[in-house]
Amino acid sequence: MKTKFYIFIIIILLFAACEHPYDTHRTYYYDAVLEGYVYDINTQQPIDSVTVSATSSASGSGFIWGWSVSEKEECFTDNSGYYKIQRVISHFDGHDATYVYLSVWKNNEYSYKEITLTDILKKQTGIIRLDTIWVYKLH
Repeated sequence: MKTKFYIFIIIILLFAACEHPYDTHRTYYYDAVLEGYVYDINTQQPIDSVTVSATSSASGSGFIWGWSVSEKEECFTDNSGYYKIQRVISHFDGHDATYVYLSVWKNNEYSYKEITLTDILKKQTGIIRLDTIWVYKLH
């Protein structure tokens, strides 16, 4: 009888030890807040209502086809060109974010800009003040 009890305990411990470190149905975030400014390179003036997105993506190879997933957090610049993204996704849909970038655009009025953040987010926490982003008017 004791043998069955010990085998039962070992099986329970094995299942408990093989648990995934993340709950795959939850989204996790870096311990960071991104902030900065967006300016017009020609007029040297701040640009308001610009969409700023922090996009986290993960990808891999499957049996036949590869896969990729991405999620983003967005905000808009204010009258002084200032933006603040309160959270950046680090883990989602059961995958760690392998590539994180900040993108800036305003309809088709200004140039599109993309900045890689993956290394910065792995090294820094708290409020991360990014360099001013300079874009130019398209028309």
